[in-house]
Amino acid sequence: MLSTVDAVALGTIGNDVVKYTVAITVETVLITVYSMLVIKAGAILLGTGIKKEDNRRGGRSVRKVHIVMMAVVVAMYLLRLTLWILDLNVFVGETQITLVKDLEGDLNVKYERALDFMTPRVAAVDLIYSFMANYGDVQTILGDGVIIWRVHAFWASSSWRVGVMIVLITFLLTSFASSIMLTYCVVDVGGKIILGSFRDPALCRNIQAVSYAAPAATTAVATFLIGIKAWEYLRISRAYGVNGARLSTRSRVEGVIVLLLESGLAYFLFFLVQAILTIPAVKDAINRHPGSQLAVTVFLYQTSSIVGMYPTIVICLVHTKRSTMDTLYRSDHVQGVASISLNSFRTERPGWDTSGEDIESDPERVVSHVFKAGSSSSRLARGD
Repeated sequence: MLSTVDAVALGTIGNDVVKYTVAITVETVLITVYSMLVIKAGAILLGTGIKKEDNRRGGRSVRKVHIVMMAVVVAMYLLRLTLWILDLNVFVGETQITLVKDLEGDLNVKYERALDFMTPRVAAVDLIYSFMANYGDVQTILGDGVIIWRVHAFWASSSWRVGVMIVLITFLLTSFASSIMLTYCVVDVGGKIILGSFRDPALCRNIQAVSYAAPAATTAVATFLIGIKAWEYLRISRAYGVNGARLSTRSRVEGVIVLLLESGLAYFLFFLVQAILTIPAVKDAINRHPGSQLAVTVFLYQTSSIVGMYPTIVICLVHTKRSTMDTLYRSDHVQGVASISLNSFRTERPGWDTSGEDIESDPERVVSHVFKAGSSSSRLARGD
């Protein structure tokens, strides 16, 4: 006959087994999808994309950008695999310690041993995740950089580009600083982490919240800035009859922009939810309901996959042939064809250097123009 204490411990262990089995199963499925995205990104960045650009001016620059981006994608993916292995290790370790080893021992004591085994590994998971959640130049170190790079591509020709980049880089540095401070918390205060959540001291608890809030802010601002360029594109295209023209194919410009905006909004909400989950009152409310615990556990196990998949999806979306701005239109007032792409919303006329001319500055001469606001054009691919 089990004692009351052992019965409670057995119930807790059983709940853990159910939660972690479901979470790791879903996690494995997402990693499979993530693997396919990484392969696709590799084919785009190191395959046809480079070959097509090599014969153009700036081909070497394109190659360097693609190689750097691929290195970041691979680094993120390897970190994700590491987290998956750690998750499996924690799950198997808890099961062995509580249900397999020392069958005659008290369950309550064995569960305490399992917690001692799990705590440093969960802390390592949080540390790795904090670096992932904050990418671009090394997701805060490695997904935000890809996002910032995309914003730079849209704003590269704007007079506001310096201010825009300063704001985004400030968020990136905040994420980096929070990751460094979180490292300190894991190393020096690791014993006070309760299954991945800092409860004490308050400093570490707040730093963990910042490590989620900073990427959320970066994504929100980046999505807003891309939205501004989307609005400019639609406004100008409507003003000059692009939308009313006879399109040879459905405009992919709008499709790419919409996907970037929608995915950016979803990514922002994703980090916002994580920041909310760090609030002690919210965590206590969740812990009172087993169903909520299961849902949150499954969600948290997928966070690192989502953090890695989003920048990879952005790369695939912007570079794939299906996202090229190949919409052609014919106007009743124009003899010939003008192509629409995204890089700076400017006119381009034979024999003229139009690098600094706004399309709206001379409506009478808008005869053949190219919208260049920075997505799949060769300038964007070069990272200008």
